[in-house]
Amino acid sequence: FTLGPALMAASHGLAALIAGRLVVGCGIGVAALVVPLYCAEVAPPRVRGRVVEGFEVALAGGMLVATLVDGAIARAAEMRGSASGGGAPWRVMVGLPLLPALVLLAAAAFLPESPRWLVTRGRLDEALATMGRLLGGADAASAAAEDELLQLWSAVEKEAADAAAARAGVASGHGTGGGGGGGLLRGWGRRRGGASSSALHALELGALPEQPVAVRA
Repeated sequence: FTLGPALMAASHGLAALIAGRLVVGCGIGVAALVVPLYCAEVAPPRVRGRVVEGFEVALAGGMLVATLVDGAIARAAEMRGSASGGGAPWRVMVGLPLLPALVLLAAAAFLPESPRWLVTRGRLDEALATMGRLLGGADAASAAAEDELLQLWSAVEKEAADAAAARAGVASGHGTGGGGGGGLLRGWGRRRGGASSSALHALELGALPEQPVAVRA
């Protein structure tokens, strides 16, 4: 979100503009996958669904705001009679997202670690303290935080045990997929499918016409 707009605003040719747009598109695609997961992991259970839905609404609202801002910039340029006299208006359009991106980058330093990630790393005390803050209690060792941590720890341990059993089954050739090679190929296929879905989502969002731009040197 910072490199992409900077590349586009400083571009003097189509190749640099496309490169910047691809960087922005990949960033949007990754954010569209990672942010809902993070929100789901840090939000209290009672509001988890609303928080994740709020991200989707904010994403759509951001697209609308970006279109309105671009329209206002183009309109202001036309009123000044400079819409066709240089490259400044479209450079402002593609470079302006750099400002909220910098704010987002600074705000990320204050976000808590995901309790799930802390549990997977064995940092249970930090996970409990984080859950206490997220649940709104002053005492990190509150009953609600402890119960939530216990459920999360049990889920993580079960997933780890299932993954270990699956690996053992693949290694011995007696996994659910039959032969070990078939299981490996199916696992690779699922990973490739997930990566392809992420890339497609990135390109879809990256291709959104946020800025109808005519490229000029």
